[in-house]
Amino acid sequence: MNNGNRSFIHQITYSTEKIIHTILAIDVNNDNKIDIIFGYSFIQFRVLLNTGNGTFYGPIRYSLPYNDFFLSISDFNNDKNFDVMVGYINDNKISVHFNTGNGIFTNQTIFSIRFFPKFAKPIDINGDGKMEILIISYCSSAEYIGILSIHC
Repeated sequence: MNNGNRSFIHQITYSTEKIIHTILAIDVNNDNKIDIIFGYSFIQFRVLLNTGNGTFYGPIRYSLPYNDFFLSISDFNNDKNFDVMVGYINDNKISVHFNTGNGIFTNQTIFSIRFFPKFAKPIDINGDGKMEILIISYCSSAEYIGILSIHC
């Protein structure tokens, strides 16, 4: 924890059991405390909910259909809850796991895209208040930039 004077106190460690490749920090259960989401290279992402005293509940585990993936977070369905987007690097799919508002993610929706995603960023490109996904994708000979519009 940050001591406020350029030093840190009370290091807290959590065993992750496996190799982590993505970590996100945001309030997913609307309690004004920053929670942690992290992705494993073994078809799963997990959520640690912040207790407010420097420790975390969890993890809550979510299985995924594919091994190589990246995570991003945004409110895709405009319900004021942050949802988790998963890009599957070796498959031409992106999925969104919708947040119920208490840090539980349900109703996964899978979207097929033309090429394999390498990176994606949620952004409201056209200013209509709805998130699109800006995607860098690739195939065997070239890379592409694409825009995925999601209608929830």
